[in-house]
Amino acid sequence: MRKGRGLFDFIYLRIDWSTNRNSGFGFIHFCDKLSMGTSHGKCLLYLCVCMIRRKCACSHTPRSKICLNSCIDSIPTGKMKSSLWEHQPSCFYTTGEYTGLEIVPYWILCDL
Repeated sequence: MRKGRGLFDFIYLRIDWSTNRNSGFGFIHFCDKLSMGTSHGKCLLYLCVCMIRRKCACSHTPRSKICLNSCIDSIPTGKMKSSLWEHQPSCFYTTGEYTGLEIVPYWILCDL
């Protein structure tokens, strides 16, 4: 896994559930619970999710690994993924002759 300034591990697409399409994206550095609390593995994404889900202003320092792990384990993730194609993110060409047209994902082509 490559880490460093300007590098990312995957892209997060925000879903607008009223249209079932993505409404934005962000670059995310992946880290697991074992790497949290170390000088090389601070994971602000999970800190933010924890605070939003619990609706609290708790502040976790890198050394409060046990508290952070319990917060992450308490986040419900059962409904975060969906196999329905309507709920999958859409992508669009941003340059070239197809600018603005939707890119048909490979997983839709497999079902045709």
